[in-house]
Amino acid sequence: MPLKNIITQKNVREQLGKLSPLNTPVMDDIYPASVRDTYPFDTISLEEVTSIAKAVPVISRGSSSVTLGGGTTSAQAIEPLPVSVNKPVTAAELNRIKTLSASGQSSWLRNTIDFARRTVRSTTEALCAQSLTGKISFAMKTEDGLDTYVVDYGKTLQFDTQLDWGDDVTIGQIFSDLSDMAAMIEENGGGAAVEFRAGKKVYGRLLDVVAGLQSVAISTKVTDNAVYIGGYKISRYNTKYFDPATKKYKAVLDDNGIKAIAKDGGFAFRYLAIDDVDAGLQPLPLWLNPIKIADPSGYKVIAQSKPLPIPSVKSICDATVKLSAMAMN
Repeated sequence: MPLKNIITQKNVREQLGKLSPLNTPVMDDIYPASVRDTYPFDTISLEEVTSIAKAVPVISRGSSSVTLGGGTTSAQAIEPLPVSVNKPVTAAELNRIKTLSASGQSSWLRNTIDFARRTVRSTTEALCAQSLTGKISFAMKTEDGLDTYVVDYGKTLQFDTQLDWGDDVTIGQIFSDLSDMAAMIEENGGGAAVEFRAGKKVYGRLLDVVAGLQSVAISTKVTDNAVYIGGYKISRYNTKYFDPATKKYKAVLDDNGIKAIAKDGGFAFRYLAIDDVDAGLQPLPLWLNPIKIADPSGYKVIAQSKPLPIPSVKSICDATVKLSAMAMN
């Protein structure tokens, strides 16, 4: 029974549309659907990257994973590596699939797609999370083991003075610090619609400060996932991503970190062309291809995607917050 009769591009699109949305906090926040697009080639030029996100030149740091450029020279293009997973389908399983009704086969396909998209999306989320540092550095599988996939967009803006939000801090001082971070982004041409993402302990400190206010000239508000101070939105960023190199979950933002982000600064996301002739070498968010194998008899369903988050590094300003001893616990 040829699986290609079930796993068609049309069927995959239909079943994808029936699956519930996945929760990928960074990708959904910084790279929402409105900035995602396809790109017709398997590499993306430096000129294209800079025109999209005003990024500084991309440099290869001697890693074999950024294929063009090499060494410490400037790369002229980025060749994003594919996210590729596979699921074996044995002949025994095929015997069961062929007895299913059309509805049953659609259900089987939907479950297969769900497995693939969750793995691909989880990896994409990790790349998006790392991109907020200005540099992607992710595990890359090779014939000899693991290497590192590196794409360096340049340094994000850094607020060098540690923010002191200890016991004596006032809401006016916090507002002034937020304003200074926003101004740094605006002065560097990074955008004006600045919001903030706060680490666990920083966010907790903001809640304590706002809760202790009786009355203040600066407007404040607390919602389920954000604190508003003088019109600035500070969201809780207590999310993690899985690092396959260390096999551990890493925090997107340190507990004592705060990140200003101008989302109007030119963040972009591209799906590049899939390296598969059956996919027509087209850029697709997700491509499934059943490959017939002889030993053991059956198929290997390969799922591929070639995602590339493109951050605007001048639209990100990072700072570290000094907290009171009580807030640190």
